Amino acid sequence: MPRLSPRNAGAEQGSALVAAILAMLLLSVFALSVSVLADIEARLGLNQKATQQAVSLAEAGLEHGRNIVRDAATALDFNAYIGDATARRLGLPGSGITLGPGKYWVRVDNDCAAPGGFAGTPPFVPAVVEDSGGGACSDADDNNETVVMTAWSEVTDGAGRVVGRARLRAHYTIGNPWKHSCYDQDGQLCIDDAVGGCNNNPCIDPSDPRHPNGPAKGDLPIPSDIRCGLQSLGGQIPNADVPTDVQARMTGAAPCVIYPYYQWAVRQPAPFRRVCPRIEATGYGTDACDATTNIGTLAWDSTNGTCITTPQKCHGMAFFGPGDTVTSLATGADVDVGTNNNDDIGCAGSQNDGAAGRSCYDGASPDSSVVVYAMGKIRLDNNVEINGTVVVHGNGIAGGGGNKDFGLTGTNRVTTRPCNTPVGGTPLAGTASPYCGYPLAILAYNPNEAAPTSASGQTIQLDLSNSTSLVSGLIYTGGTADFSPLTVDGGLIGWDVNITNTSSRITYNPTYGNAAPPPAFSTPTDGAGVLLFPATWVHCTYYANETGGPTPCS
Repeated sequence: MPRLSPRNAGAEQGSALVAAILAMLLLSVFALSVSVLADIEARLGLNQKATQQAVSLAEAGLEHGRNIVRDAATALDFNAYIGDATARRLGLPGSGITLGPGKYWVRVDNDCAAPGGFAGTPPFVPAVVEDSGGGACSDADDNNETVVMTAWSEVTDGAGRVVGRARLRAHYTIGNPWKHSCYDQDGQLCIDDAVGGCNNNPCIDPSDPRHPNGPAKGDLPIPSDIRCGLQSLGGQIPNADVPTDVQARMTGAAPCVIYPYYQWAVRQPAPFRRVCPRIEATGYGTDACDATTNIGTLAWDSTNGTCITTPQKCHGMAFFGPGDTVTSLATGADVDVGTNNNDDIGCAGSQNDGAAGRSCYDGASPDSSVVVYAMGKIRLDNNVEINGTVVVHGNGIAGGGGNKDFGLTGTNRVTTRPCNTPVGGTPLAGTASPYCGYPLAILAYNPNEAAPTSASGQTIQLDLSNSTSLVSGLIYTGGTADFSPLTVDGGLIGWDVNITNTSSRITYNPTYGNAAPPPAFSTPTDGAGVLLFPATWVHCTYYANETGGPTPCS
C-alpha cells in the first residue's frame, strides 16, 4: 500500500481546516440570520400588538363619545354637542383619557362636507349626503339627526415611547321607531314574516337589522292626545269641534278620537265629498249632498248658517259612523274614495307637483296636506289620491275578509306633505298648528280600544296589497298591516307588519323619518338611542391629532 508523502498529508490537513472554517462561518451566518429574523418577528409581533391595541383604544373612544351624546335621543338633535369648538371636544381633557397601555381622544362634528377649517381631500363626508337642512351645511346646527365622530389613540411602551397609533371615524344617528324601513312591536321582525327571497333583497331597503334604519322591533309610540266624550256632558271633546247632529248621539265618555287629527279633519272643507248623511238615532238620515249638483261639505263652524240648519253639510273631512249606538258612531263608517257618483268622496286635497294628467292635479293651487278622518273603514279605488294623512279607526272587529279596515284597488296614491296654509287661504279656524299629520301618510289606530302591548295589538287590519298603489310617507298601525304587494316610499311601523310578497318595495326615506315624531305622538327610543352606521366605520390610513378640528381620512 502506497504511503502519502508528508507534503501531500499537510495539503489535505489544510483543506480540511478551510472547510471547517467555512462551515463554521456558514453556521454563524445562519445562526445570526435566525436571531435577526426572530428579533424582526418579535418586533413585528409587538408592532402588530401595539397597532391592534391602538385600534381597540380608538374604538373605546368612539363608544365613550356615543355614551356622552346619548341624551341627543331625547332632544332629537345633536346641537348641544356641536354648538361650538369647545362642545365638539365633548369635555375630554387635552391630555386624553388613559386606558390600559395608552390614551384616546374623541370629538364630534356635524356631517358637513367641509367643516370650518377643513382642508384637503377626501371631503369630511360626501357632499351628496351632508346635512344641508335646505341650505348651506352649518357646523353648529344639526338638521338630520346625524353626526360624525372621530377617535384617535396612542399606545406607549414601558419607557413611555409611542409604539402604536390609530384614528377611526364613523357616523352616528338618533334611533327611534320612526326611522326604520319596518318596525314591529309583536317581537318579530318584518323580514321574519317575509316569503322566501324577500329577506335581504330589494323588497325591503335597508333589510339588514344591523343598519340603523333597517328592520327593528320594540315598543310602539302611542297617540298622546286622545279625547273622549262631549265636553258639555262631562267629556273632553269641545262642543265647538262637533257638528250638532253628532253631538246628539254622544255621551260624556264616548266616542274617543285622536286629537288634533279629528279637529283638523272636521274643520277642513271637502269640496269633492258626495255623500254626507245626517247622523241620527236610527243610523244615517237625510243626505245633504247630491252626487252631481250639490257635492262638497263645508268645514264645521257653529256660527255658519248652513251648518246650523244642515249640520251634515259641515262634516268637513270627518266621516262618522251611523248614530244608532255610540260604538257604531265611533267605528261604523265605511268610506269609499273614488270617482263614481256613489263613492263617498273623490279627491282629498290636490297636488300640483305631478303631471297635469295625474289624479287630483290642480296647477293653480299649492300642494294640499289635509286630514281625512274615517271613524270606521276606508277603501281607495281607481284614479284618486289622498294628499295628506288618512286616519282610520277600523270597525273594531278582528279578522280578515269584510272586516279588513283599509283597502286599495286600481291606481291610486296616498302622499303626505309638509303642512301649509289649508285650502281656503287661511289657517283652520279654531285649530292649533301645524294643521296636518305630516310625516304620516296613514294613521290606523282605534282610540276606543286598549293601546297595543307586546302581547296583543288592536283589532285594526290594513290590507295594503295592490301593485299599482303608491304610499309616500310613514304608515302607522296599532294592529296588523299586510303588504302583498305595495310600493312604499317612507317606512312602516306597527304592532305586526307582514311583508308577504317579493314584489313589494318598501324603501325607508329619511326625509319622513327625520321629520318624525308626527304631531301628538310619544316617541320612545328603541333601546339603542344613538346608533352607529356600520358601513361608515373607517380606519384612517394616516394618524392625526384632531383636537383642533377634523382632517381628511382616507
